[in-house]
Amino acid sequence: MVKLSAEAEVVLTRCLKTIEGRAVIGGGSSGGEGGGFRPDATAWAVIAQRASGTAADSLYPAREKLAKVQASDGSVRISPDFAGTIWPTPLAVLAWQGEAPFAEAGSRATNYLLASGGLHRDRRRDDAAVAVNPRLRGWSWVTGTFSWVEPTAMAMMALSAAGHFGHPRVREGVAMLLDRQVREGGWNFGETRVYQSERTALPETTGLVMVALRDHVPRETMDRAIVYVRRIVGRHRTPLALGWCLLGLAAWGEEPEQAYGWIAECLDRQSSYGPYDTTHLALLALACMAHNSEVGPLFSGVRQ
Repeated sequence: MVKLSAEAEVVLTRCLKTIEGRAVIGGGSSGGEGGGFRPDATAWAVIAQRASGTAADSLYPAREKLAKVQASDGSVRISPDFAGTIWPTPLAVLAWQGEAPFAEAGSRATNYLLASGGLHRDRRRDDAAVAVNPRLRGWSWVTGTFSWVEPTAMAMMALSAAGHFGHPRVREGVAMLLDRQVREGGWNFGETRVYQSERTALPETTGLVMVALRDHVPRETMDRAIVYVRRIVGRHRTPLALGWCLLGLAAWGEEPEQAYGWIAECLDRQSSYGPYDTTHLALLALACMAHNSEVGPLFSGVRQ
């Protein structure tokens, strides 16, 4: 990893120290203080720690735990008690990426993603109420449901990092995301208009999509989104919104001068609102490193 500024190092260390403290017996991480293993928190912890330069040997137990909970169909579920909750699968792919001992697990997970997706159908007469194209298939949070923006973006990042940059499913995901862009330039969970009511963008979703579309579309396609995030990023001090906004800007070569100060302010708010989720701390850590380390699998490996 390229050396960070002193300010960035201080902020990054605060995030990583807490993430390291979330390790649980048997491998993996909890979502919060005193919690049990959670696959999404584990994957995000691995992604952030790897980007920071943590040795593969130190991350082996967490990756191994993810492999142990992988289902027979290749998916990784948030809990074995809820079979349809397959949305952590792309996170596991990113956590395993590039590690030979977990190549088989990663391959099974990517094959699952390539073969699966959200529900899609032809247009109907009653579709006049909404503006999105229901024929475009992305990915869903839960099996048997419609395609939504966030799981589609995560699946695209995982598949691109795993070498499937030009796969038809990824190209369709690009088309689906562009179809869901709202008028002000960003994205929300998945709708652009309902009847005559325009849907508004969400900062965290917009930043995520900006990362997912890096190298898939030309810069001018993202101009409206970049302008939108530039305008709103300084207003946010919640980890989800701030982290993804900064990562989204970084994906397109943008770095606000105040970024590290904003992240520090965000971390300080834990004294009032309580400890942040491991996932959120990982996002803030990645935002600290975005311009120096290429943020490991999130920004690199797309054209293998």
